[in-house]
Parts: sequence; C-alpha cells; structure tokens
Amino acid sequence: MTIRKIVSIQNVGKFAKLSATGNTEFVKYNLIYGENGKGKTTLCAILRSLQTGDHAHITGRKTLGSSGLPAVHLLLNGTTTNFKFTSDTWSDPYENIHIFDQHFISENVYTGDVIGTNQKRNLYKVIVGQDAVKMAKQLETLVSDIRGTNSKIKDFTSAIERQLPYPVKLKGILELKPDPDLSMKIIEVEKQLKAYQELERIKQGKLFQFLTVPAPIDDLQELLNTTLDNLPASASSIMKTHQAKHNITSKDQEWLAKGLNFKVEEGCPFCGTDGVSENNLIQAYRAIFSTAYTDLKTKITNVGLDASKTYGDEITGKIETQIAENQAAFEFWKPYLELSNHDTSDVQVMKSGIKNYSDVVMPLLRGKVSSPLEILKPGDGYLPAKDRLKAVENIADGYNQYCIDMNKLISDYKEKLSVGSAQELKDKLDVLQCYKKRFEAGLREQCEALIDFKAQKDSQEKSRDAIKDKLATTSKTLVAKYETEINRYLKLFNAGFTIDSVDHDYVGGVKASFSIKINKVSVPLGDEKTPLHEPSFRNTLSSGDRSTLALAFFLAQLGEDKTLSEKVLVFDDPFSSQDSFRRNQTALEVVKAGKKAAQIIVLSHDAHFLKLVKDKVTDEFVRVMKLSPMGDSSIISEIDLNKFVEPELVAYTGMLQEFHSNDVGEPINIVQKIRPLLEGYTKNCCLTFFEPTDNLGGILQKIAATGDSHPLWHLYDELNDLNDYTKQHHHENGIVTALVDSTELKGAVERTLIIVTGNAA
Repeated sequence: MTIRKIVSIQNVGKFAKLSATGNTEFVKYNLIYGENGKGKTTLCAILRSLQTGDHAHITGRKTLGSSGLPAVHLLLNGTTTNFKFTSDTWSDPYENIHIFDQHFISENVYTGDVIGTNQKRNLYKVIVGQDAVKMAKQLETLVSDIRGTNSKIKDFTSAIERQLPYPVKLKGILELKPDPDLSMKIIEVEKQLKAYQELERIKQGKLFQFLTVPAPIDDLQELLNTTLDNLPASASSIMKTHQAKHNITSKDQEWLAKGLNFKVEEGCPFCGTDGVSENNLIQAYRAIFSTAYTDLKTKITNVGLDASKTYGDEITGKIETQIAENQAAFEFWKPYLELSNHDTSDVQVMKSGIKNYSDVVMPLLRGKVSSPLEILKPGDGYLPAKDRLKAVENIADGYNQYCIDMNKLISDYKEKLSVGSAQELKDKLDVLQCYKKRFEAGLREQCEALIDFKAQKDSQEKSRDAIKDKLATTSKTLVAKYETEINRYLKLFNAGFTIDSVDHDYVGGVKASFSIKINKVSVPLGDEKTPLHEPSFRNTLSSGDRSTLALAFFLAQLGEDKTLSEKVLVFDDPFSSQDSFRRNQTALEVVKAGKKAAQIIVLSHDAHFLKLVKDKVTDEFVRVMKLSPMGDSSIISEIDLNKFVEPELVAYTGMLQEFHSNDVGEPINIVQKIRPLLEGYTKNCCLTFFEPTDNLGGILQKIAATGDSHPLWHLYDELNDLNDYTKQHHHENGIVTALVDSTELKGAVERTLIIVTGNAA
C-alpha cells in the first residue's frame, strides 16, 4: 500500500485545519514545498504516528489555543480502508514507512552536537536490521527479566537471612533435606542444654552400683561327706555298741564330746566312781572326739556361720537397696540421657533364689554340725536350689552389665559437659530449630520461591548468553557491511571523512559505537562531558558534515531493507548547510532510493532543491504540492514547480521583503511587483482553476464565480483590495498615473507577503 491522499488534518501543530484543493492525490514521486514553520515537520510526525501507532507524535503537537482534539484522515492505495486518527488512536496501523527527518537524526545519530547513549542504542537497531533487532529486544527483555529476578532473589534472600541464626548459611538452608530424626535431635540438645544449666547438680549425680550375689558353696557335698577316717575300728565299735545300748543317737555326739571336758581322772562326774579314765568306753570316746573332731566341727560351724550371712536377709536386703538406689540414679539421669530401665522384678527373682538356697543348705549345715561324723545326703531339693542360685548369678551378671553400660553413658556425658559450653549448645539448638522451621509454613515457601527464582535466573542467563552469542555473530557481519556502505555514501557525498571501528557492546543495553576518521586519524565520538580541547564528534564535524553523516546512515539502512519495494520513503529537508555538490548528490541519492521503494515523499523549504529532484526523475510522473497557510487554516495544493521557481517571482518576493524590512527600493518599482507576484502565487496554488494567461482581475472573477468552495475564497477580499490598490499604478504601457505613498505601499507589501510567504518578515 502507498499513500493516496491527505483528506484532512485538524488541530495538529500548524494545521488547525488543513484541507486539500485541486488534484493532490499522491503518485510514486511526491514533492511537497513548504516554507519553514508551515507544517512539514508536523506532517512527518503524523506519518511517524501512523507507522509506529504511537499517538504521542500527534497529541504532543496539539494546536495551541485550539479546543478541538487532533484528528487526521488519510487515504491509502490498495485498500478501501480510511485511516483515521481520533481519540488518540489510529483506526488501522501502517508500518511500511521509512522517515528521514530531524526526529530520525536526534533519535539515531546525534542530538545537538553530541552522540549520546540513546542514539547509540537506536543506531544499533538501524544497523543490524529487523531480525537482529528482534534478538536485541529479546536480549533487552531478558536482561530486564534477569534484573527483575535478581530483585526478587535479593528480597527473598534478605527475608530468609534475617531468620537464620549463626552459623547457618543461606546455601546450606536451601540445600537442606528433610531429616526424620530432627525432632529427636532437638530434644537431645534441649536435654544437653538443660544439663549445662544444671551442671552443678549433675556433677553430684551418682553412678549405678554393681550387685554382689552369693555363689553356691563349692565344697558343700564334700563337707557333708567328711568324717574322721583315722578313727580305730575298736573305738568306733565300742561307741556304736554303747550308743545302741543306751539309745544314743548321732545327734547326741555333741553331748558326748562335751562330756570329755570333765576331769574323769578324778572320778565319774555323775556317780563319782574312780578309775573311769581307764574305762574302755572312755578311751573310745577320747579316740573319737579328738582334735581332728574338733577341727571338723569348727569347720562345719564356720561354714554354717558364713552361709547364714551369705544367704541371709542381710544380703537380700542389700541387693534390694542397691537396685533401689540404682533406680533412683536412673530417675536422676533420665531427663539428660536416653537410658534404658531395667526390669525391677529381677529383685524378687534374686531374693527368692537366694532364700530358697538358704532354706535348703542351712538345715544341712546345722545337721552336719550336730553330727560331724555322719555322712549327710543333700536331698532332692539341693540341686534345684543350687541351679536357682546359679540363675541368680546370671541375673546379677546381666544387671551388672546394664550398670556398666549406663555408667559408660553417664561418664561420657560428664566428660562431654566438661569440654563444651551452654552457649555452644544454644547455638546448636538455634540451628536445629532453624532446620525444623525450614520445612514449616512460611520459611518453607520463601525458600522454595528463592530456589525457583534462582533456577529461573539460571535459565534466563543461559538464554541471554545464547542470544548474545548469536547476536554477536550476526552483528559482526552486519556491522562490517554497514560500515562499508556508510563510507560508500560518505565518499559519494565527498564528505572528507569516514567512520571507523563500528562495533557494538552490551553495557547498559545493546548499542553501537564508532569513531570518525579524518586525515587517517580516528577521532572518538565523545559525549557532552568531553572537554572542548579534546577532538570529538562535537568539534571536528561541521553542521553540514553531521547532516551528511545522518543521511548516509539512513540510506545505508534502506540498502539493508529487503522489503524496501513495499515501503513509503519520506525525506524532510534531506540536506542542510551543504555545498552545491552535496546538494546535487543528495537529490540523486533520494531519487535512487525512490526507484527501489513503493513511493517517495520529499518535503523541503527549498523549491530549487525540489526542482533538482524533479529533474532527475525521468521515468515517472512527479506531483509537486505546496503547504500554504490560508488565514487560520492551511491547504495542500498542486503547484507548477517550474513557474514557482522562476527567478523573477523569487526576486519579486525578495524585493518586497527588503522594502518592508529595510526600506530598500524605489516605491514606484516596488508597487509594480505586487500584481505579478500575486498572479504567480495564485496560479501555482490552483493549477486547475486558472489559465496561464489569467491576470489578477480574471483570477478574482473566477474565485467569485466559484464562491466559498473555491480554495482561495478565504483570500478573495485581500486579493481584491490589493488588486484595486495596484491597478492604478500598473498599466501595460508602463505609465504610472498616480503618486505612490510609501506608508500606504508598506501596508500593501505586508499584506502581499503574508499571502505569499505566510508572514511579512
């Protein structure tokens, strides 16, 4: 699509109301003349808004003093759609437009006399083309996203770290895995901490006491079988006969033994008979109840006494007391240590076993004491009682091992307390409680969010680096090519300088950089802070050079546009402060660009430059139009460029301006220039309404005949007044019949200049 026609513009910049008159439909080549301040820049802003969809290019130029809202109506070829701008919005967008104007220069090349960061960023986009621009935008988006992710990471990191006790680190808390034993560890440390707080009390804590239980009498059977083997057989026989005769039992042996202690030499202690000591029976008794007998009895008696102590109530009471004391120790240590409790029912088992053994053994010993010379049999209950006592020993051994284990724990615990501190345990408890909190609501969500954001950042950075690598490869090729193309244009424009070291970097966003090479010396671009005594862009290039550089950038951009044949090109005063050679080359390059594009629009305040462009177009029709102020309104109309640039009309305008501003010129000569100037102006404004031979009077007749629909109707009264004033001083034979009043002439000149140029300055 291409632009077909400007239907109307309202309340935008200079155009309080712009309407088209005559044949103003756009063709392929369109040249629009407008003096400075007549709306060329405004028209470019409207087209840029159409291209970008950004309403600010129009709304920012709302006509000052107007109460109406900006409105634009355009027609485009290839569609029946009306492109209208109302309520800050275009009805439809149209992107296929390239615009070279001061906005392009300030955005992409330089502002004032420096090239800033924004220009470098935008210039990079100009250089690398749409595909790379998309990558650059992706890169910028990723960089922005990473910045946002970093901000969130920072916020969550700060929030989490505020909750972490020393020496817990953020990385450790994030990598922490759930510990099923954590609660038990906390309980254990709490116990240890409590222990440190009760250290003096713990120092007094007792160890477990070992049990001592009696073993069975090893030689009991032997003792019960012991007799006096060396007794004479006759003595034994005499004593047995006597015992049987008098019914003396073995139990009476002690009585017999005691009787020998009497002094039988002095007579029988019972009947007083003398010579008893020589009695055979007494001799037999003396043989039997000898020292050996006494020793045996003493031995048996001692074993019995020991057994009464060893297996008596004292030992069972002691066992019971020890176990009770150990149970008290268990209760003491239980808050601090994980101790196992021993089954206290063992006390009764042990007491019962010892008592049973005592109950079996003591009667045997007493019997043996009574009859030392008799062989006693233990009886059926002895072996079970002995086995039960053995079982008691085993129980005691197991219990004592339990005491050993408990004492080891207690000793280790006391040793640990001796080298640690309460503060260390408090720190450890804080850490464990933090670990527990890590998996509770609140901190858990924060940690998971931080982990997610860190993973997101890693992913974003990988994508960023991949795009940077691809962009670097693409940019390297495109930048080198672009540098070559720009320098080609600079050479064509005979610029006297080139650009050098075109490159790009990513600091502060992707942007281009280059230097200016003058006389084979590279000059850095510098910036607004660069001192004036140092060579830089601002003090090495003239304004004409800068304009030429900007145009070279724009033309090089067009050369890289693969869809240029679909684009509308707009040039707004593409030259400035240029010599005649550059002026001619600029016109030539504009025409060349137009041949490759779908349509070209050139706006200029210099009609002669437009004529230069027009003359170089040999294969297409060129439409030339003019932006003209008409009172409070403006019109765009077709003009005859050849006549418009006729030397006499330009000269006449200059003569009137000199007379009005500086009183230069003879009044009689000046007054005669007004009519031909107005005739040339009105004919150029409305080519289809007037004939080349029409004079000012005839022009006024045609305007009056058409009425208020005529494009120049709003000028009718002014033109009529000036016609009436000048006709008395203008005759075909050159004779002036009326005197010229200078003051009156100045008023007429000012009114004429306002019509022709828009102002009298």
